Amino acid sequence: MRCIMSKKILLFFLFIIGSPLFAATEFMFLSEITPGMTGMGYSAFEHDRIESFQFEVIDIVYNYFPSRDIILVKLSGELTNRTGVASGMSGSPLYINNKLIGALAYRFGVFMKEPIAGVTPIGEMLQIFDKENKRDLESTSVAAQLFPKMMDYLFADNRANFNLLDFFISTNHGQLEKIQSIKTPLIMSGLQPGIYRSLVEKFASTGFELQPAGSIQSSTSPPDNELKPGSAVGAVLVSGDFDISAVGTVTYCKGDQILAFGHPIFNSGPVNVPLAKANIVTTLASHYASDKFAVSTDIIGNIRQDRSSGIMGILGAKPPMIPMQVKVNSPLTEPKQFSFNLVKDRSAYISLPVFTWLTLVNTLEATRLGNADFGLELQGSISINGHADVLLNNFYAGSSTGFYSGAGVDIAEAAYDIAMTLGALLVNPFKIPDIEKIELNFTAIPGKNFAVLDRVYFDKKYVKLGDELTVIVHLKPYHRESYIIEKRIQIPIGLTDEKITVIIGGNKEVTQWDMQTNQARFQLDDFDALVNLLNRRPKNNEIILQLRKEDSGAVIHGKDFHDIPPSISRVLDHEKVQTSFNPLREKTVSEWIFSTQYGIQGGRKFDLTVLRSAVDF
Repeated sequence: MRCIMSKKILLFFLFIIGSPLFAATEFMFLSEITPGMTGMGYSAFEHDRIESFQFEVIDIVYNYFPSRDIILVKLSGELTNRTGVASGMSGSPLYINNKLIGALAYRFGVFMKEPIAGVTPIGEMLQIFDKENKRDLESTSVAAQLFPKMMDYLFADNRANFNLLDFFISTNHGQLEKIQSIKTPLIMSGLQPGIYRSLVEKFASTGFELQPAGSIQSSTSPPDNELKPGSAVGAVLVSGDFDISAVGTVTYCKGDQILAFGHPIFNSGPVNVPLAKANIVTTLASHYASDKFAVSTDIIGNIRQDRSSGIMGILGAKPPMIPMQVKVNSPLTEPKQFSFNLVKDRSAYISLPVFTWLTLVNTLEATRLGNADFGLELQGSISINGHADVLLNNFYAGSSTGFYSGAGVDIAEAAYDIAMTLGALLVNPFKIPDIEKIELNFTAIPGKNFAVLDRVYFDKKYVKLGDELTVIVHLKPYHRESYIIEKRIQIPIGLTDEKITVIIGGNKEVTQWDMQTNQARFQLDDFDALVNLLNRRPKNNEIILQLRKEDSGAVIHGKDFHDIPPSISRVLDHEKVQTSFNPLREKTVSEWIFSTQYGIQGGRKFDLTVLRSAVDF
């Protein structure tokens, strides 16, 4: 695996006290650059053939960004006169007198009459090498904000207005109106046309140019891992039967290390992201904004730094990824199986739910025969090293989620739920989880498969301890006849309260009532408590019937303690038991769960009077 320099460029290093000093003859720094200087730039415009273009220095703009300078240049030559500053050119090296001055990184708006660009000075890019001496992974400041929002999605009623892509957009720093980073092609292989049309507008403000493409191919012959300034490379976010990569250009080579892009991908600091070679199929010229049409190929190394002035990668060792297996069974087609690998990097944990969601939506959409309605039954799990698996067993009848609506909303609902569960695990405030694998087994069920809990009847309004109570539930399925579910339950003998509350409903309704009265159950103090909470979620096709009474208990270290005497409760509340004491308002004394073949919508809540003796009648 090699990263070589152009024959015109001499590369050598001196080592003093273990730190490399770059040869003065190799680079041209800002103090040596003046307006009017001309030079040559290099980039791959078609396949892996690196071609040259000319440029002229307009001026140097100091502190255009905080503590950041840019070199303004005007491009020229047959290629750039046709394409202008194309997405994917980020990182293209520029030389004056065979000395590297920096990387093409910024362009000024769209519909430009002249190809004016901004260049990240090489001096700023070389500083990235120093960052590699400290490898503590940095969790972004957004992570702390995302955890409660992801938990709200999973347990609260805010799904209709929730857009997962908003979190992805928030990880990209805003651009100044006049100058923007050259858009990075975010290539997605096997992207369904309908998904592409839905996503392209959403990605417009992210700094990425969404682009359907081919697959990452692993050839039978040994891959050509040779890179040089101007070569196209990709940051691999998902690989396998569906691939997502961000493509840019190599700026500089130093042994087995490279600098590229000239601007950040996610500005995540230390990272551990697979690095792949990319092949530029062609460059699509446009008056609006040209694009390199690219395909990622073999993974050849590891991106180690993602900084404001570019990325740094090392050729050779490949970083670990999270394997995800997806099986889809349908009565209309043969079973299908898909394999994926997700980027396993803490800095990408914020955006990984987005890529997981995209992968699942695209995969499940690909198994459809048309726009008919389906429900999805899921058996699945997320395996975590050193902890219990998080179970993903559920049923999805289909409900509008985000911007994906109409036929196929069951896909969006299932994919959102899985992505947000994974996201809650990844950005949790307790520990960095080691996700070992994700396994998903879907069964498609034709038709709209939801039912409304229409009416609920009891055979008694007043009950005695030990009595049997008949509960009659009327369900109204979509486009089907109503039917009745009858359940006989027993009133517990040991009750001392004069009133008992009956709650009956689907997952969403019962969870909402639980959050209103028992928020303590959702206040976590360690990672295992999070896993337990996620595993306690009811399924969407279950009817939950609960008997509740008032309680003076508490949740301590994630466990329920009921009917705590007031004297002890006051002590615990005062000491806060190392901040893990959370009082409970209600106690579930009995619970029955019964499955249906529908996603259940709606619920009811009633109070029953508990009679102590015949005198009470």
